[in-house]
Formats: sequence, C-alpha cells, structure tokens
Amino acid sequence: MSPSGALIRMGFELRKGGEWPLVLELPEEGQVWLNGRVVRCRPEGTSFVLALTFVSPSSSTQAVLNRICSTPLPAPAKEKRPRPLPWRLPTLSLERLLRIRVSPNRQCPECHSADLTKERRHSYSCFQCGCRFSGFRIGRVRISL
Repeated sequence: MSPSGALIRMGFELRKGGEWPLVLELPEEGQVWLNGRVVRCRPEGTSFVLALTFVSPSSSTQAVLNRICSTPLPAPAKEKRPRPLPWRLPTLSLERLLRIRVSPNRQCPECHSADLTKERRHSYSCFQCGCRFSGFRIGRVRISL
C-alpha cells in the first residue's frame, strides 16, 4: 500500500480501467472509504493480483493514507533467548582435559546442561553457562571437551 494506491490479491478477475469502492478498516481511524481504479490485473496461481490507484481521495482520507504509509515498520523479532557471551579454555590445556564429559547425550562439560546450540561441525555453545566446547560421537557415546 502507498498513499496513491494499493496491490491487492483477489479470488476473481476485474477488468482494467474499472472503478470500485474500497473500505479500509483501520484500528485507529476506523473505516476509510475510497474509490480505486484497476491499473493492472494478472493471474498468480489460483488468484489474481490487482494494482489499484486511488481516485480523488478527500484531503482527510489522503492525510490518513500519508500517516499510515509514513509510519516505520516494527523491528523484526529477535531471537527468543539471547546468546550468552562465549568463552573457551585454551585448546591444549590441563583444565580442558580435566573437564572431559563422556555420556550418551550431548552435554556441556562445564555445567552438564543439555541446553546447547551447534555452531559448526564439532563446535557447540551452552545457553546456560556460555561455554564453547568441542563434541564428538564415537558409536553411542558422546565426548565433550
């Protein structure tokens, strides 16, 4: 939708050049009555896409259309849970070898949580403590370090 027209999907075809009444039901303004002229109508799957231009809207209706079209869109939804700040022990260290975890399920070697996300091959992050670790599977056993 724009201040001068709209793109509408309908279940039937309308002829080009025809004028039709439109009612926009808006939560804040209520009903806004307009006339629209069909500029283009093309089939798309089982429906039709119509391009309409508004025909001589009143000044109050035009002000409503300008206000609707100038409001910014809401920000896209963020991740449900923020990722913790990642941390990792040095690759070759005694602490890393001492925290090795062997279990049938994938678990964090620090807090033993199963609330994990896979970063890339053999690399995981824990949502609970923020630990980044390597994980491998040997048969039915999983090793986390």
